[in-house]
Amino acid sequence: MASPIFMLDIDPVGVVATHPRHLELPALVAPVPEGDAPKSHNTLRARLLAIGCMRLFKEGFAFDSSLVSPLAERSFTRLAKLLLAIRKQDDADPKRFPPCSVFGHTDPTGEVGYNKTLSGRRARAVYAVLTRDTDIWDDLYQHAHGGDDWRHRGLQVMLRRLGFFSGDDNGKLDEPTKDAVEAFQRSPLGVDDKGAPLKPDRDPGKATRPAIYRAYMDAICHDPDGKRFVLDPKADFLGKGSDANLRGDVQGCGELNPVFVFSKDDEANFRKDPVLAKSVRDPLNAANRRVVVYVFDHGTEVDPTTWPCPHSRDDDTKCKVRLWSDHLKRRNPGPEQREFGTNMPVLTVGEDGALVEQLVEQTGNTMACRFYHGFAVRSPCEVKVKEWVVRFKVDAPEGKQVPLQNRRYVAQLGEAQFAAVIRNTTDANGELRLPTLDEHTRITLKLDVSGKPTKLDESKTPSEPRAAESDTASRGDGFDTDRFPDEDRFRTFIFDAGALEAAEPDNDLAIKQRLYNLGFGEHAPDQWPAAEFDNAMRLYRHRRTLDNASDDVVRKKIISEHDVEDATPEDDDENEAAPANG
Repeated sequence: MASPIFMLDIDPVGVVATHPRHLELPALVAPVPEGDAPKSHNTLRARLLAIGCMRLFKEGFAFDSSLVSPLAERSFTRLAKLLLAIRKQDDADPKRFPPCSVFGHTDPTGEVGYNKTLSGRRARAVYAVLTRDTDIWDDLYQHAHGGDDWRHRGLQVMLRRLGFFSGDDNGKLDEPTKDAVEAFQRSPLGVDDKGAPLKPDRDPGKATRPAIYRAYMDAICHDPDGKRFVLDPKADFLGKGSDANLRGDVQGCGELNPVFVFSKDDEANFRKDPVLAKSVRDPLNAANRRVVVYVFDHGTEVDPTTWPCPHSRDDDTKCKVRLWSDHLKRRNPGPEQREFGTNMPVLTVGEDGALVEQLVEQTGNTMACRFYHGFAVRSPCEVKVKEWVVRFKVDAPEGKQVPLQNRRYVAQLGEAQFAAVIRNTTDANGELRLPTLDEHTRITLKLDVSGKPTKLDESKTPSEPRAAESDTASRGDGFDTDRFPDEDRFRTFIFDAGALEAAEPDNDLAIKQRLYNLGFGEHAPDQWPAAEFDNAMRLYRHRRTLDNASDDVVRKKIISEHDVEDATPEDDDENEAAPANG
């Protein structure tokens, strides 16, 4: 059995990630009464299961534009890496990629119909890169949509990335732009789709533009080795390209599914002050301007005629039948800013066991489409990824403690045989950050406590959590090519992730847990007798020169030191902290 692949790569331009594994439960069936056969039968419907994703946002697209930025290159490379690794594990057909589908989104600024069209244009632009469909890009080029006008700025952006243009991206066919076009036409890249050389006439006409598109697409969409990466529109997408409008393969969701919603006060201020809206609202709304490519389980196919989403050029009329009944409340501003995936429960169980309803406009349920919500809610590309943050310090001269900087570690996020494994180093503050794939799990961490500070090779992207197989799994079928040769000698720590009580000074267990993590006490905190708790508090007071401080001051100091304070070598107060147990 191949090891499940784990990938979580986040940067200012985009996200590429695998989804959490889905637990397959046995199907529930019942015998059909003899008299009812063959009219009655058990019905099973396979779930549409997304296993990975790529999201382009922020610098991936400019405001009011569908032009794919050259900064998207890293995200396309990571997607290629992910799809190649998944394809390698497909026993049925190792030559096929798992099927994909592209969804475009806009922020809620502007008119609904305009945004629906713009989101579809963004989705088609990304699909065209993945399939090298230059006709789609030429259609976008020749048919502007309001501010989304590629002419001639789009060519300037592309030619700059290809090394032929150094002027201003002014959207004018000026002399520097014509010079760049001619230089491209005379270069080895200047060939048409049949390989014939282009005429060096300085004219970015219907023969030259596709060649520029194709060269630019190849430049930003390749595998980690720089090889051209292309998906087959007839095999590698959900709808298999069988619909003329790419229904099932490319969708434009408009502003229906925001991942970020402003508060009522924010929106009121933006309406009053256009300058504030442009300087604050537009940059923050960049999170909502995005295209998400979902990767679905091997063998997944859909019938475009029954696909619930309208095609990318259609209006949102067909979307409305798939919206939550309270979709307006979900997207409307509430008392506070809201993010998708944060504080999601609408119904909770109170202390008396009764159900407590929370207004949906006060939760992180910000998406209007229940169909899209279904797989977005499990996606690291849409849900804000939370982190466990762990800080390590060690003894230093004169009774000080300093951060354990740049030390290699291996973290296994869970106890399952194929739990995700991350390799990296602690930072300058002695901290490591682990994605919260499960809010309650046991993490096994191996830390190179006694080794020398290490800087990982930047060319291997050390900030990228990389999947690893268990020690018993075969090597080479996932991403685990970066095992540290001596990691079996690292010191092992066990973290009960999710067990830490909320930071409340009056909560004795919360204080005990933090004292234990700061190096005080010997037994599990929830098993401390009164004498062990008193002794730990006494030692903490003495080592922090708080012997005469009130109990309330000491408790707040414990919480501050454990949860808040930054561990920097220059800060003497911080260096007084004891080594952490976790």
